Amino acid sequence: MDELERAGELTEPLGVQWVVVTPELSAQEVREFQTEDPDLGPLFDWLTAEQTPSADNLRQHSLETRNLGAVSCRSFVRWYASTQAV
Repeated sequence: MDELERAGELTEPLGVQWVVVTPELSAQEVREFQTEDPDLGPLFDWLTAEQTPSADNLRQHSLETRNLGAVSCRSFVRWYASTQAV
Protein backbone atom coordinates (compact mmCIF):
# COMPACT_ATOMS: atom_id res chain seq x y z
CA MET A 1 0.00 0.00 0.00
CA ASP A 2 1.52 3.33 -0.95
CA GLU A 3 1.37 6.49 1.15
CA LEU A 4 -1.32 8.14 -0.99
CA GLU A 5 -3.72 5.30 -0.25
CA ARG A 6 -3.01 5.58 3.50
CA ALA A 7 -3.64 9.34 3.45
CA GLY A 8 -7.38 8.70 3.28
CA GLU A 9 -7.19 6.77 6.56
CA LEU A 10 -5.98 9.79 8.53
CA THR A 11 -8.77 11.56 10.37
CA GLU A 12 -6.73 13.92 12.54
CA PRO A 13 -3.49 15.85 12.23
CA LEU A 14 -0.34 13.88 12.88
CA GLY A 15 1.12 16.69 14.95
CA VAL A 16 1.88 20.36 15.12
CA GLN A 17 5.35 21.79 15.28
CA TRP A 18 6.24 25.35 16.20
CA VAL A 19 9.28 27.06 14.84
CA VAL A 20 10.56 30.11 16.64
CA VAL A 21 13.21 32.14 14.89
CA THR A 22 15.18 34.53 17.05
CA PRO A 23 17.35 37.17 15.45
CA GLU A 24 21.07 36.59 15.69
CA LEU A 25 21.81 40.31 15.49
CA SER A 26 20.26 43.16 17.42
CA ALA A 27 18.77 46.14 15.62
CA GLN A 28 21.78 48.19 16.74
CA GLU A 29 24.22 45.64 15.28
CA VAL A 30 22.34 45.60 11.97
CA ARG A 31 22.42 49.40 11.88
CA GLU A 32 26.19 49.39 12.53
CA PHE A 33 26.79 46.87 9.73
CA GLN A 34 24.65 48.93 7.37
CA THR A 35 26.49 52.18 8.13
CA GLU A 36 29.81 50.40 7.51
CA ASP A 37 28.58 48.92 4.21
CA PRO A 38 30.23 50.57 1.18
CA ASP A 39 26.87 50.83 -0.63
CA LEU A 40 24.56 51.74 2.25
CA GLY A 41 27.06 53.79 4.26
CA PRO A 42 26.89 56.90 2.05
CA LEU A 43 23.10 56.92 2.37
CA PHE A 44 23.37 56.84 6.15
CA ASP A 45 25.92 59.68 5.99
CA TRP A 46 23.55 61.81 3.89
CA LEU A 47 20.66 61.08 6.21
CA THR A 48 22.68 61.89 9.32
CA ALA A 49 23.71 65.20 7.75
CA GLU A 50 20.10 65.72 6.53
CA GLN A 51 21.31 66.07 2.95
CA THR A 52 19.72 64.99 -0.27
CA PRO A 53 22.43 63.69 -2.60
CA SER A 54 22.81 65.58 -5.85
CA ALA A 55 23.04 63.75 -9.16
CA ASP A 56 26.76 64.59 -9.32
CA ASN A 57 27.30 63.21 -5.83
CA LEU A 58 25.41 60.02 -6.66
CA ARG A 59 27.56 59.44 -9.77
CA GLN A 60 30.63 59.06 -7.54
CA HIS A 61 29.19 55.97 -5.86
CA SER A 62 28.36 52.39 -6.81
CA LEU A 63 25.36 51.47 -8.92
CA GLU A 64 23.65 50.06 -5.82
CA THR A 65 24.13 53.32 -3.91
CA ARG A 66 22.92 55.34 -6.90
CA ASN A 67 19.83 53.19 -7.28
CA LEU A 68 18.98 53.41 -3.59
CA GLY A 69 19.70 57.12 -3.44
CA ALA A 70 17.90 58.10 -6.61
CA VAL A 71 14.93 55.76 -6.74
CA SER A 72 13.99 55.13 -3.15
CA CYS A 73 15.54 57.97 -1.17
CA ARG A 74 12.17 59.13 0.19
CA SER A 75 11.24 55.60 1.31
CA PHE A 76 14.69 55.13 2.77
CA VAL A 77 14.37 58.39 4.72
CA ARG A 78 11.02 57.27 6.17
CA TRP A 79 12.45 53.84 7.04
CA TYR A 80 15.59 55.30 8.59
CA ALA A 81 13.58 57.73 10.69
CA SER A 82 11.46 54.85 11.96
CA THR A 83 14.56 52.86 13.00
CA GLN A 84 15.83 55.74 15.12
CA ALA A 85 13.10 54.97 17.66
CA VAL A 86 14.58 51.47 18.20
